Amino acid sequence: MPDLLSIGTSATQLYRQALSTVSNNIANMTTEGYSRQEIVSVENSPSQQGVYYLGTGATVETVTRAFDAFAEDNVRNGASELGFQQPTIQYANRIVDVMGSETGGLSGAMDKFFASANELTTNPSSSVLRTSFLATADFLASRMTSISEQLETIGLEAAADTDAGVNKINGISEQLALINGKLQQKLTEARQPPGLLDTRDQLLRELSSLVKVEVKIATSGQADVLLAGGGNASSLVKGQNASVLRVVHGENVVDRSIITLEMKGPQSTGQQYQLPGLQGGTVGGLLDFKNSVLKNAVEDLAKLSKSSTAFFNTLFLKSS
Repeated sequence: MPDLLSIGTSATQLYRQALSTVSNNIANMTTEGYSRQEIVSVENSPSQQGVYYLGTGATVETVTRAFDAFAEDNVRNGASELGFQQPTIQYANRIVDVMGSETGGLSGAMDKFFASANELTTNPSSSVLRTSFLATADFLASRMTSISEQLETIGLEAAADTDAGVNKINGISEQLALINGKLQQKLTEARQPPGLLDTRDQLLRELSSLVKVEVKIATSGQADVLLAGGGNASSLVKGQNASVLRVVHGENVVDRSIITLEMKGPQSTGQQYQLPGLQGGTVGGLLDFKNSVLKNAVEDLAKLSKSSTAFFNTLFLKSS
C-alpha cells in the first residue's frame, strides 16, 4: 500500500531532477548551439487496493529539448543565404577598389590617355605631343597590366578560400557520419541524449553556412544530408557514410571550376559524380563570384585593352 512517505520521496526526487535541469539550462545560457532542456514527468503505476486505485507519485520519464524543427530549418536557410552573399560583397568591393582607385585605378589613366590624344589631334606633327601621347599610352598599358595582375590575385585568393571551405565541408560531413553512428543506438529521437542532438544541429548550421543543403531527419535522429538542387546523386551524408566533395580549378582564373562528389560507403564503387554547381553558403558564393563577377571584370578589361590598342594604332598612324 502506498504511503505518504514513498509518494513524498518520489516527488522530492522529481523536483530535484527538475531543479538540476533548470540549473543546467542557466549554466549553458551562453553555450553556442545549446537547446533548453525540459523534463517530462509521468505518473507512477497506481496501486490497487480492493476496488480502488491509489496513486503512487510521479517520476521522470525523459529529458527533452525545447526544439522547433521548422525554426531550425529556417535558421539553416538563413545561414546559407547570408554565407552566399558575404564573399560576393567582400571580393566585389575589392574589384571596385582596384578599378576605381585614384592612384592605381583605370579612370585616371584613361583620362590622361584621351586628353593626350585630343591634344595630338590639334597638331599631329608635333614631336612633343607625339612623345607625350606615347608616354600616356604606355602608362595606360602598364596600368591595365597591373589591374589584370591584381584581378588574377583576387581570383587565386577566392580559389584558395573555396578549397578551404570544401575541406571544412568534408570535415563536418565526417563528424555528422560519426554522430549518426551514435544515434543509431536508440530507436527514437526523443530517447537520444540532448547534448548529442545539439551537436548534430550545430554541425548542420555550420555546414549550411558553407553550402546550401537539404536535411532529412530519421526517426532515430540520424541526419541524411543532400547538396541542394543536386538530387540523390548529391548525397553528402547518408547514415554513417560521408562523401568527399572536391573542386578543381582551371588554369585561368576565369575558367569554370569542376565540382565532383565521390560517394563513400560499403556499396560505393569509388565513382565520382560531376555536379553542375553549388548553391548557397560561402563556398557557393565564392564559386558564383568567380564565375560571374570576376569573369565579367577580366573579360571587360580585356575588351577595353583591345579597343584601346586599336584606337591607339589608328590615331598614331593617322598622325604619322
